[in-house]
Amino acid sequence: MGTLDDLRNQRAERAEFEAKIAEVDARTRESVAAAFDEGLHWEAIAEATGFSKARVYQVRKGTRQ
Repeated sequence: MGTLDDLRNQRAERAEFEAKIAEVDARTRESVAAAFDEGLHWEAIAEATGFSKARVYQVRKGTRQ
């Protein structure tokens, strides 16, 4: 296997990782929305996700995916 084959394989591997990250991000958005629907405070959501207050609200609003 040559260098170009390595690069092609790495591109394919990256695409797989990016697809998985997109799936996790979508589930996280759903879970953040559900947490607010359940009446949880933003601080609890931030602690669970590791997000800042601003990021929690961005995810909630669907801005800055």
